[in-house]
Amino acid sequence: MPEFLLRAGGLGDQRRAFDHAEILRRRELFNNLRTLTALTAFAPLTTLSLRQPPAGRKQPQTASGPQKNH
Repeated sequence: MPEFLLRAGGLGDQRRAFDHAEILRRRELFNNLRTLTALTAFAPLTTLSLRQPPAGRKQPQTASGPQKNH
């Protein structure tokens, strides 16, 4: 590499700027993938929890108050 490029930061500053831009690009990609993964997992869970049971099945009944063992 020519010495004039190495003096006073020359190519070194450009390389550092490129490395910094690459790090930011990868970080943004990681954040986007993490968000999409969370949404992909959250959507089916929400759908399943809000789904109504089929017409032939009854909802389980919960007891109100203490129960006695016979």
